Amino acid sequence: MPTAVVSALLGLPAAQAAQSPSAAASVLTVEGAPSSTLQPAGTAYVSTTVSPVVTASSASTGEQLQLTTTATGATANAIVTAAPNTDLAVGSYAIGTPAADTLGLTVTSTAPCADTSGAIDVTQVTRDGSNVLIGFAASYSMACQGTTDNVGEIRFASTVPYVRFGVVAGGTSAANQTVTVAAGDTPVTFGAAAISGAKPGVSTGFSIVSDTCSHLTVAAGATCQVVVGARANLIGDDLGFLTLPGTNAAGTDDRQVSLTIQGTETPNGSYAPVTPARVLDTRSGNGAAKAPLGANKEIALQVTGRGGVPATDVSAVVLNVTAISPTASGYLTAYPAGATRPTASSINFNAHWIGANLVTVRVGTGGKVMLYNHAGAINVAADVMGYYNGPSATRTTYGSFQNTQVQRLLDSRSVPDGKLGADEYYTIPVDYGTDINPHIRALAVNVTAVAPTASGFFTTFNGDPSTIGTTSAVNFTPGRTVPNMQIVPVGHDENGYPQIGVLNRYGSTHVVVDIVGFYDDNNLVTSTWVPTRFQAGTAPTRIVDSRNGQGMSTMSPGGEVKVVTVPASIAGYYTFNVVTNTTAVAPTVNTVFTLWPNFSATRPTVSNLNPYAGQLVSNMTLTALGNNNDFNIQNTSGTANAVIDVVGTMEAYPGIPAATGSTRSTQVQRNAPTLQARTERPDLASHPQVVLHQS
Repeated sequence: MPTAVVSALLGLPAAQAAQSPSAAASVLTVEGAPSSTLQPAGTAYVSTTVSPVVTASSASTGEQLQLTTTATGATANAIVTAAPNTDLAVGSYAIGTPAADTLGLTVTSTAPCADTSGAIDVTQVTRDGSNVLIGFAASYSMACQGTTDNVGEIRFASTVPYVRFGVVAGGTSAANQTVTVAAGDTPVTFGAAAISGAKPGVSTGFSIVSDTCSHLTVAAGATCQVVVGARANLIGDDLGFLTLPGTNAAGTDDRQVSLTIQGTETPNGSYAPVTPARVLDTRSGNGAAKAPLGANKEIALQVTGRGGVPATDVSAVVLNVTAISPTASGYLTAYPAGATRPTASSINFNAHWIGANLVTVRVGTGGKVMLYNHAGAINVAADVMGYYNGPSATRTTYGSFQNTQVQRLLDSRSVPDGKLGADEYYTIPVDYGTDINPHIRALAVNVTAVAPTASGFFTTFNGDPSTIGTTSAVNFTPGRTVPNMQIVPVGHDENGYPQIGVLNRYGSTHVVVDIVGFYDDNNLVTSTWVPTRFQAGTAPTRIVDSRNGQGMSTMSPGGEVKVVTVPASIAGYYTFNVVTNTTAVAPTVNTVFTLWPNFSATRPTVSNLNPYAGQLVSNMTLTALGNNNDFNIQNTSGTANAVIDVVGTMEAYPGIPAATGSTRSTQVQRNAPTLQARTERPDLASHPQVVLHQS
């Protein structure tokens, strides 16, 4: 990463100097923050044209410093006020009515900051022989009607430097900065350099990259350097400090420099739905040649600019891929065009099978994805369901993904209406509370057909029958239990509850719907929810193949629970979920696979895969992670092998500010609101405008 150099030396602490050195500077900075009336996000006010006014303390007011500045034609000011009969002094203070541990602070930039909350750290107070204030340095963080605090620097004839890393996209890093530390006229022995955050209970995004100062004695007139990195862990401003304790012949010689970075909102990784559209069908020549895909052959499928997917600024697409009558058992692999084909699978099947799997795949060269067939000949259909935005996109139809309790919304085997007949559907409203419901835009659900009487398929929709499309969500054959993951846009019922619908096309079948999370509208602002965004890997990566002991061993009879730890090369502190393709390989009996986060010891009453004896079958899974980036997997009966390929992760956006002493597992657990599901089953008799379509 490129490294910038801080021009000012971190020299003698000015608070100990008789007067400010000639290199002293004056400045006022105000970093932007979302919705702030003081300074908007993505902007900053920085001025070195400063007019100071110092007012001495009195019985009615404390010592006061007012800085008035101009920058590019704009005027701003800052007023710092101590308690009555009190002078300004070095220390950490709350912002509010001036008192022993509180300083008054007013900042005006594009507008005055009217709030009186936040913190100010005074790092320099220099006086002349008459006790008149002639040097001052402070860093502040204060709320100004925005969703996050504005931060900034106040300098009056000060040698205390600061480092502005500038404005970067949330969740990304700025160029490293180098702080040069000067010893002065006498040697200095330094202790360990350290980074601290200015916001209590919030994990700072600053870090020490390299250091030639700690635990060393620097000769008089010599210098050493500390290279500091910064990641925008917050949307808005982050303020921290680099401290370097030191001693010289005269005593304490500690150094401190304040650090700021501003993270801005981008659409990167946010989900955008499309009306499901078929972009590939080898039976008709749509998207590829009109012919089955042969063994060891692949299709370069154009996905951008088709089916409602934009031509540019797309990071990944979500496809419902259907395998149609393969001549041999095998698998398809979806991966980005231009990448090396990975050892991974996207949909697995036995010979003569028909079924679908939801696939998320990064968009590759030319806006294409590759579909590779391993064995035999097979017809392939693919319906695009949605896409994830790139960092420069202008579309943010949905916002972040939110973890919820993994739980069952509907099991028609246990409700009075029972099975779905042909052209009947269930609507499934959900209730997460009045603060959450209006922000829900789609549900991430696993939909399972149980004991169908005929070959057919489900169609998922937003609960409004007039919007039912012609594509398939779950394909099934008589007597088989078949699941498929879906991301289903919501409508709203007459009570305002978000809802989805599941329609059965042929025969009769039970339906089971399990929820793993939802997508919000990017306006769900609450401390109890952790927004996450999709981050696509370069290609699918295999983390489990129990046939050879990779990631875990074969699952033995008796419902043994296995723990899978996601490698550090894939999951880090900010990873909350893994998006995977999970494959059941030849179980000895009919069984059920369930995946769930490792912070919960109790297996939820849900299913991810329902393989029958000897079957090779896969399903997309979206699983929350425990504190060690791990999750549980269990099969209920017999012996079974599993293969798990990671296609991407859900990363805290832009990074969860971790509370001091907390662990990520407790943060994930807090994303578990009370949910009520309400189910209704109308039929299509009153909706003749719906056109049935055979997949």
